[in-house]
Amino acid sequence: GPSKVKKTRFSLSRDWEKLDERPKSKVQSPKSTGRIKSRNFFLSTLDIGHWTLDSFMRILLTGCAGFIGSHLTRHLVNKGHDVVGIDNLLTGALPNLKGLYETGRFQYIQANVSDYIHVSGSLDAVLHFASPASPADYMKYPIPTLKVGSMGTHNALGVAKAKKAIFMTASN
Repeated sequence: GPSKVKKTRFSLSRDWEKLDERPKSKVQSPKSTGRIKSRNFFLSTLDIGHWTLDSFMRILLTGCAGFIGSHLTRHLVNKGHDVVGIDNLLTGALPNLKGLYETGRFQYIQANVSDYIHVSGSLDAVLHFASPASPADYMKYPIPTLKVGSMGTHNALGVAKAKKAIFMTASN
């Protein structure tokens, strides 16, 4: 028969509990709200409907030095998770990771996820956020953008499969 998957909520913020207490008819998805008005929308309402990040997980986050990746890395570390961040610094920057090393819960690997991904030890989740993220970057780096969207995703999925980890990606 079909395999059974335990469905739980994936939440990256304590604000989710407040959102979840509201009547379901008043909870709106990004598609139903029109323009996203807040930079913090992503961190306060992320819900993929299947997984919960429990306390003290070891998480691989690709694209950790980019705008979204660095904010997500900081958020996860502040929540008590151990984060292994990978970035090739094509469009990301090391100053975005300032203060994370001192926590003892962050490890940085400079690598191109389109080539290969190797992480020692176990992983509970793989969050694939590596990609140039602006039209200017797409025009400047067209082939690397396509490669990270295809080969980078393939490699990140391979790591998640090998480590039996949760996988999540963001579209580029």
